[in-house]
Amino acid sequence: MKIQTLACSLLTLSVSLVGCGGGGGGGSSSNQPANTLVINEDNAPAVAAIVVASDFTGGIESGFDGAAAVSAIPEQKKYFEALEAGRSANATERFNETFACDVSGTLNLDITGSSNDGGDTVNFSGKFGFNNCSNDGDFFINGVLSTSGNLYGGGDRGNVNMGGSVSLREASSSKSVTIGGLSLKMDLEYDEYSYTQSYYVTGSLVEGNTFSVMTSRKVTGYIGAAPTDGVLTVNGAEGSSMTIEFDSGGAGVWVNENDHGRSYYSYEDLDTLSED
Repeated sequence: MKIQTLACSLLTLSVSLVGCGGGGGGGSSSNQPANTLVINEDNAPAVAAIVVASDFTGGIESGFDGAAAVSAIPEQKKYFEALEAGRSANATERFNETFACDVSGTLNLDITGSSNDGGDTVNFSGKFGFNNCSNDGDFFINGVLSTSGNLYGGGDRGNVNMGGSVSLREASSSKSVTIGGLSLKMDLEYDEYSYTQSYYVTGSLVEGNTFSVMTSRKVTGYIGAAPTDGVLTVNGAEGSSMTIEFDSGGAGVWVNENDHGRSYYSYEDLDTLSED
């Protein structure tokens, strides 16, 4: 995987956490609110839709391509240029620029890349700063997501960390959701990715409730495609929980609510549920 692909994937990841009308990332934090959503057989499919829509999926087609569409904006190229700047021998370069989002608001990219071996190994760190940013007029994003990591072999391999908190406001209802305490660790090996993460979701878009998500089996897949392995655990109130297992065919997920049996949902099914 070349450094261009990594840059695209990172920006896709950042907006996918908040760009699909659902939840996002976060994890075990001292400031995390208590889970208040009681997960049951009736709401488990809708919760799964929120989680999968907001989770990193590498650019799922069929309804979950909103994040990929947003990432196709010119900022993606700028992020690549910022990382590429650090590939020159014994150099440290910083890229800091603010761009207008398509409809309103701004996105700030502040990225520093450095290399002391001619670009074979690159260290990078930076952030995505969203200021009332909207590319579709339907949702507005505020907050900061940080990113850091290392690239090896000229960008074919690497590891990425992401964290932070953002809020998403729906224009039509003025409801919002806070995506807090994100902790994500991703490894990239040529054309494959694997990651673990934890986060919580809370706010009026989920009717004032809170639930948390963690990776209970590492999620894996190919860059540009949905995961083909991995399990997410969603924890709710009163000891309620559910698991979401990515189907090996990359076309959907298996949902198991408190061991009440597994149900399969395609991404088309989840897309419909996320819009309800």
